[in-house]
Amino acid sequence: MKWSYTNRSTRRIAIKRQSGLEEVELRIEPSETTENSSLICRVGKFTATMWFVTLVKQPHAPTKEDAAVAQAAMKEAESWGVKFHMGFFTLGQYDGVWVTEAPDEKTALRVAMHFNSKLGGSSVTMPAFSFEEVMGWVMQM
Repeated sequence: MKWSYTNRSTRRIAIKRQSGLEEVELRIEPSETTENSSLICRVGKFTATMWFVTLVKQPHAPTKEDAAVAQAAMKEAESWGVKFHMGFFTLGQYDGVWVTEAPDEKTALRVAMHFNSKLGGSSVTMPAFSFEEVMGWVMQM
């Protein structure tokens, strides 16, 4: 296993790990929309982003107008790099649950604020980690 570090410019840091045929590259580079840096993890052509679970409270039953507003808001959020994997209406304390993927937590916050401003209500968004990923950490302890 070989680790290498390259600094191609003052704005980019790349760390590569090579193990057999696998190459993992971590890059830290400035975000295009903010002055802050974002972390991008690439394995081959796959780009890993963060997963989120959002619990939603709606002020009223959904209407046809709400459906159109939600679809437009989803389309706009997708232009920010967000993927909507699953959405559910639920019974109990929350009215809905969304499972999404976003480039970072700031984008997830932006999505929550966007939806809450367009549709009313409130939400709680939490980062989520796959069972396999966490079990991998546990096995290395």
